[in-house]
Amino acid sequence: MFHTQVRILGFDVGGTKTAVVVGNEEGEVTAREEFPSEAHRGPGYMIPRMLESARKLLSKLGADVASVSIGGPLLAEEGRILGPANLPGWDDVPLKEILQRELGIPAYVEHDAKCGALAEWYWGAAKGAENVVFLTPGTGLGAGMILGGRLYRG
Repeated sequence: MFHTQVRILGFDVGGTKTAVVVGNEEGEVTAREEFPSEAHRGPGYMIPRMLESARKLLSKLGADVASVSIGGPLLAEEGRILGPANLPGWDDVPLKEILQRELGIPAYVEHDAKCGALAEWYWGAAKGAENVVFLTPGTGLGAGMILGGRLYRG
C-alpha cells in the first residue's frame, strides 16, 4: 500500500515569539521560521507577518493543512480568538477563516496547552499514558489535559 506523508503548516503564536513550521504527522519539523511577535502591535501587524512566513514555506515545501497553537481564550471549532491577555487587540479575531482564505488550505485552531498535551501524548514523554497534564509557562500560563485517553475540553 502506498502512503503519502501529510504535510502540516504549523503556527505557534505567542506573546513573545511566533514560529511558523512545516512538519509531518510523525511530529518531524522540516522547515522553520521564527520572529518576535511584537504583540503590542496587534493582529493587524502579526497576521501579515505570519502569512508572509507561511507563504515562503509553502512555496518551498507545500502543505495539506494548517494548524495553529495559540493561547486562549478562544473558540477552537470556529477558530476565533477571544482576547488573550498576552495578545492585545486579538478580540474576536476569526483566525481560522483568515488563514483558510489567504492560504487556500484547511486550517484548525487550538489552545496552545492542549496542543502541547496532544504532542506529548502522541510523540513524547506521555506517549501511551491514559491521563496527562501539560503546563505551558511562558508569557502566560495554560494547562492541557488528556483524561481517560481523550483531550479534555471545558
